[in-house]
Amino acid sequence: MNNNELKRRVAKEAIMEIDSGMTIGLGSGSTMKYVLEYLSSEIKNGLDITGIPTSIQTAQLAHKLGIPLTSFSKTTHIDIAIDGADEVDANFNLIKGGGGALIREKIIGDAANNFIIVIEKTKLVEQVGIFSLAIEVISIGWEITSKRRKSLGATCRLRQINNKPCVTDNGNY
Repeated sequence: MNNNELKRRVAKEAIMEIDSGMTIGLGSGSTMKYVLEYLSSEIKNGLDITGIPTSIQTAQLAHKLGIPLTSFSKTTHIDIAIDGADEVDANFNLIKGGGGALIREKIIGDAANNFIIVIEKTKLVEQVGIFSLAIEVISIGWEITSKRRKSLGATCRLRQINNKPCVTDNGNY
C-alpha cells in the first residue's frame, strides 16, 4: 500500500468520529486533503457539520468541496479537530507546523474537545526531532527569538522561500 492509500485509510477512519451538528477544526497538510474529500462526500449524503480551517489553503479547498465554514467570531466551540503531524514517537510526542499553519493549528487544537491526529507509518519515528521544529514569530522579533533559542542550545534558521522569509497566513515569519 503506497503513502496516498495509507493517507486515505487514516482519513476515512478519522471522519468516523464525526456526527451531524458538530463543529470541526480542519487541519492542514497532505492527509487533510483526503479528510476534506471524505467530509465533502458525507455532506452530500446528509452530514450537517461546520468547519473552522487552520489555513487559507484548507479554507479554499473546503469551500471548493462544499464544506460549510465558520469562524471564532461566530462560535467558540469545536467538537473535534482533525490535523496531521510531521513526526510522532511511540509516546505520542509529536511535531507539527512544518506546513506553516502554526498558530492557527494550535488555537484550533486548543479550542477542541477532542483532537484527532491523522498520520500514516512514514510519520512514526523513534524520537521526535528529525523534522525541524517550526515556530512562528512576528517579523520584528525573529532575530531576538533566534538568539534566545540559540542560548538554550538550539540551531536556528529563518525559513525562506525564493530567498525571502516564509510568511504565514497571519503575516508572521
